[in-house]
Amino acid sequence: MARTGTPRGPLSFFRNLKTAQKLLVGFLITCVLMIGVGGIGISKLAAAQASLDGMYHDSTKAISQLSTVDTTFNLIRGQIVNYALTPDPAEMDAIEAAITANWALVDEKWTLYTGTDMRGREVARDAFIVDVAAYRKVVDEQLMPLAKDNDLAEFLAVRNELVSPIVVRVEKDLTDLLAIEDVAAEQALTDSAADYASARTMIITFILVALAVSIALAVGIGRMIAGPMAKAVVVLEGLAEGRLDLRLEVDTRDEVGQMASALNRAMV
Repeated sequence: MARTGTPRGPLSFFRNLKTAQKLLVGFLITCVLMIGVGGIGISKLAAAQASLDGMYHDSTKAISQLSTVDTTFNLIRGQIVNYALTPDPAEMDAIEAAITANWALVDEKWTLYTGTDMRGREVARDAFIVDVAAYRKVVDEQLMPLAKDNDLAEFLAVRNELVSPIVVRVEKDLTDLLAIEDVAAEQALTDSAADYASARTMIITFILVALAVSIALAVGIGRMIAGPMAKAVVVLEGLAEGRLDLRLEVDTRDEVGQMASALNRAMV
């Protein structure tokens, strides 16, 4: 007798689906796996882009802005000396305007810099703010007026006694900040490399899993279809030889199971 009962087990529902439905389910599962791999890849790319954006804004741009502050500050120092040594009033006015413009540039770049990630930079940042304010106060209230009055002796005295120690502190503050930014940039590169390695491993793993599942589905569905069909061939060949004692033992409710049941009834 043919086994026509409903198969049981975790795959019983799938085995009882029509052949077209089995193929469709296998195709849909493969599509879901492909979408999953693609989604993971896109997610990792987005994370990498966010990391690059952070590196650009908090490291590359920060170093550029801080370097501009450092360069412009030293340029101002030279301009102040030129201001004191220039006898031409018109040229002095031009230098004074240039100094004002450069201070505006320092303020602009410093504001942009302090708008980046300041974690671990607070001490050096606050020290620079205090020291550069002290420098500007001495320059504006003593050094520039002495230079304008052409009092070079007093200008040099104030510069050596008051300004130079402040300049040393300002340069140290900037050097400390630049060193911190260098370390942060190196760490960002290290983190980026680690993120890339992790993302690559995860994506490759999911691709291999998706490939294995797809192959397993193809093999499984193929066996579900080809196995019963091979049994049917054996029975039909026996029928062609006049044997009526063979039976198809197929217990699914798909087309193959229906064919087996009909063939078994025909051979009774």
